[in-house]
Amino acid sequence: MSKAIKTGLLFLTGLYLIISVCFAAYYQIKSTRDSVSGIIGYRFISVGKGLIWPYYVFTTENKAEIDASQNHFLNSIKYNRKAIDIMNSKRDLIVSGKEEFSDFNEYIDMLKIAQIEATYVDTTKMLEEEPALGRLFIDEYLEGLKLQIEGHRSNNWTDFRKGALHLAEFVERGTE
Repeated sequence: MSKAIKTGLLFLTGLYLIISVCFAAYYQIKSTRDSVSGIIGYRFISVGKGLIWPYYVFTTENKAEIDASQNHFLNSIKYNRKAIDIMNSKRDLIVSGKEEFSDFNEYIDMLKIAQIEATYVDTTKMLEEEPALGRLFIDEYLEGLKLQIEGHRSNNWTDFRKGALHLAEFVERGTE
């Protein structure tokens, strides 16, 4: 081989490795931001994804749709968390029964927003890619939101409590 070809191949290999390091860092940041646990395992996955970055750049079909679905999932969880924070901040007031819980409507509003965001999650794709999480999301999370909101609307506090149990089950099994 001529020296120019060797130099060109060396340059392209170096460029590929530099880009791979950048993508590995990107996937590491993305996976730790989107995940709660397994940071060490994600480091290896991130490096692997970084090395095969052309696959993710050029072959991922419907990437925008997948990212949008993931964002709706995360937003739904975020608003559900805000609702939980509202409830937790008033725990003593609720238990004592001395005063009316005035922020209850704000709690329900956060659950409604969480439910709206959850309706935009592509559950079919979720069931294909992560069957256990998909079933858990549908059976516990969506059902829990529905029962709590409907229970509040109809003053059916049994359904409201059932909804809370479904949401608690989602959290408990989702963090196993």
